[in-house]
Amino acid sequence: MTTLTLARSDRYTVAKVIGFAVALAAASQVAIPIPGTPVPITLQPMLVVLAGFWLAPRAAVASMALYLAAGALGAPV
Repeated sequence: MTTLTLARSDRYTVAKVIGFAVALAAASQVAIPIPGTPVPITLQPMLVVLAGFWLAPRAAVASMALYLAAGALGAPV
């Protein structure tokens, strides 16, 4: 029988991908009202940019895809 194992760096990357997806979901719930306009801002754009800077390109895309998949499945994002 063959077992599949992830290297330590791969586990760290998976944890970062999941962490950014969860952080993005949490940031979508925080709305900061702007005086004089009915449209509030959220922290989502900042987290998307941080994911692009901190994660590898494939990992950043994976975290955004995970966030979108969670929303498509009905999670409150």
